[in-house]
Amino acid sequence: MYKKFNNLTQIEGGASRKKIYRQNNKGTSFIILDFVANKEEFNNHLKIYDILKNVDISIPKIYEISFEDKIIVTEDFGNERFDKIINKYDIKNLLEIAVESLIIINNSTVNKISSNNLSIYNYKIFYNELTEFIEFFFPYKNIDKSLIAEFFEIWEEHFNNLNFIFDTIVHKDFEFTNLMYLSEKKNHLKCGIIDFQSAFIGFKGWDLFSLLENPRIYFSRENNEKFIKDYYLRTNSKIEFDLFRRQYYFLNTSRHTRLLGRWVKFSKIDKNNTYLKYINTTIKRLKQSLNDLEIKELNYIYEKILS
Repeated sequence: MYKKFNNLTQIEGGASRKKIYRQNNKGTSFIILDFVANKEEFNNHLKIYDILKNVDISIPKIYEISFEDKIIVTEDFGNERFDKIINKYDIKNLLEIAVESLIIINNSTVNKISSNNLSIYNYKIFYNELTEFIEFFFPYKNIDKSLIAEFFEIWEEHFNNLNFIFDTIVHKDFEFTNLMYLSEKKNHLKCGIIDFQSAFIGFKGWDLFSLLENPRIYFSRENNEKFIKDYYLRTNSKIEFDLFRRQYYFLNTSRHTRLLGRWVKFSKIDKNNTYLKYINTTIKRLKQSLNDLEIKELNYIYEKILS
């Protein structure tokens, strides 16, 4: 079917190397995902689709797959991306339907996913993510390199002390740019979830902080603690709430740290300074997360880094 399509319209694909196109064919719109530049993402997308397709959430249906060309033809969820409609709809409602979808995913897939199918988060990955901050943000802001050793020592010590259990499917980029509003559907099914090819097995609350602590758009955190507690209570976590909350803010802090390096990295690779506009919002989110985390050693080192 996709080989018959002509005059494709390319759509912004974000950081992924896949190319995305839209095509109208006899009045029906399709999305074409071209993974030729990354076969691993192609395979991972299909793995995650097989896991999620029977879960009571909204993901685009797959109509056609070309294993030879690494092409997937899917349902088109339209243009109402969450980040583009936050002034059109109630932000709390958008968050509620997204969180509800996360709870359903968690409860529907827990203990049903083979660890052989997806990569499992670990300290090595965590360390490599923080390295992006050192490699790109440090020179961008001319930060003293003598702080690097202490920076990693503090992170490693507290990572080990928190005794993480990585047992949950994680979208990884569950934020407004990957969520579509489907007005014709009901309740949480109004939240359409796309771009899940980078999913892995990790911390139960990862997608929750990706959503609530958005690094690109600043909106009020007024209801965040309620969302965190509700999510915890409804997903049968194996740990006490205080530890879950600490792990949530710990990994959220590290994620925002990594993103500061990533915005600079992307601006250099793509020669596009628009990524740099996210730095101030990310720093604001990062400082709030550090405050909620209450690890004095991390607060101390970040005071020196971000001063």
